[in-house]
Amino acid sequence: MISISVFIFHKSRRTVYSIRVSRLSQTLSSKLRIPVDARVLNFGPSILSLPCNPRKLIIERDEEVSAKFAERTIQRYLDLKPLVYKGIKEAFGG
Repeated sequence: MISISVFIFHKSRRTVYSIRVSRLSQTLSSKLRIPVDARVLNFGPSILSLPCNPRKLIIERDEEVSAKFAERTIQRYLDLKPLVYKGIKEAFGG
């Protein structure tokens, strides 16, 4: 599986870009004949964005925006981590 993360500047056009990214995923999956998961990074919860910080960055148009997004995401993740850990611990009796 290939995972693609896209950062969108135009939050006002959220639905349009979400549909485009979904189509991108479908098109690449059919052309490459392997599953491709494409997601819009900044429309989802921060806790889900952390694993999407790039392992291999293909295109970056604004390094400052990218760095600020990564910094905010990591900060939010670290703020939520104790709560998530406690919830998992309580749910599984650990």
